[in-house]
Amino acid sequence: MSDHHSPEYKAIDWLLSQDELEVASTDCPTWDSMFGVGYAMYLVRHHLGFADWDLVDGVSGICKSWSRVHCNDHQQVTQLIFNNANLTGSIPTELAGLKHLEHLYFNTNHQLGGSLPSEIGSLTNLRTLHLQQTRLAGPIPTEMGKLTELEQLMIYDTDFYGTFPDEVCALRSIGRLNDIVVSCHSALLCSCATHCKSQAEMVGN
Repeated sequence: MSDHHSPEYKAIDWLLSQDELEVASTDCPTWDSMFGVGYAMYLVRHHLGFADWDLVDGVSGICKSWSRVHCNDHQQVTQLIFNNANLTGSIPTELAGLKHLEHLYFNTNHQLGGSLPSEIGSLTNLRTLHLQQTRLAGPIPTEMGKLTELEQLMIYDTDFYGTFPDEVCALRSIGRLNDIVVSCHSALLCSCATHCKSQAEMVGN
């Protein structure tokens, strides 16, 4: 990684400057976990334009003081609640490094664009995914069919297009997915949706 100005380089530099990681270096699983989560969260912060997280707090601050973040008793990130957070930019592939995520809310961020990275299929503990009322675009990645724990998918009022992958629809029968909400008459064709929202319903929200 030769570009010292890249966000990836800056993320590693931030992590390596922290005393708490130096202490954890004697315990490889703990070090790997802290480094992986810290790297992912730094790049999520960067790519989404979310400056509320104070890097001065270090990796330990992720669970202790960073807003919109919820962790379990093992200091693993389980929820990111970004609804109405004025996000810009796009969802980074590094989000997939947060392996313990169960609930992910990106809804109602009208400047959040780009595509949904296929790496989201790595978040196999995910139960809730809210993408509605964003400008996310492109096809739905087939890799989402790996999310067998997913229970709710909100995807209305977006710029997604194409045909909903059979792999994701199959989660209605082989997984836990019981709630798929899309826009009526959108460019995203979804034969397995449980509900479609009309324009009037979306304005009401």
